[in-house]
This record gives sequence, C-alpha cells and structure tokens, in this order.
Amino acid sequence: MVNNAPYTPENIIDDKDMLTKLKEKYPRPFEFYLTQLPKRGPFSCVMDMIVLQKGQENENHIKQSLIDLKRS
Repeated sequence: MVNNAPYTPENIIDDKDMLTKLKEKYPRPFEFYLTQLPKRGPFSCVMDMIVLQKGQENENHIKQSLIDLKRS
C-alpha cells in the first residue's frame, strides 16, 4: 500500500447512486487510490479546466477565477 488514506471514496461521496455511476465511468481512480500516487494535484487539474473555460489569453480572468475559487 502506497497511501494510508484517512478517507475512502465512500466516506467522501455520500450519494450511493452517484458513487456507483462515478465508479462505472471512472473505474481506475477507485481501483488504485490506495496503491498509486497521483501524477498531478487536484488544483492543477482545476487550473487546466479554468484555462480551457476562460481562454489562455485571459490571464487576469484566469487568476481571478482561481482566487475566487480558493476563497469559497
């Protein structure tokens, strides 16, 4: 075991139906969350999504969106 996770996916996602659907659509994270370390942090993935949404040329909008997200 690589990671001794204090929380299981079941602890984080209370909705059993949603958990089942997520496991069906994205099985690998649920299979390997204890044995493989992530290559990227969650914030890095969120940043990529915001860049796609705002456009690379809108650096100030990207920064503000990340600041707003972090504050909430």
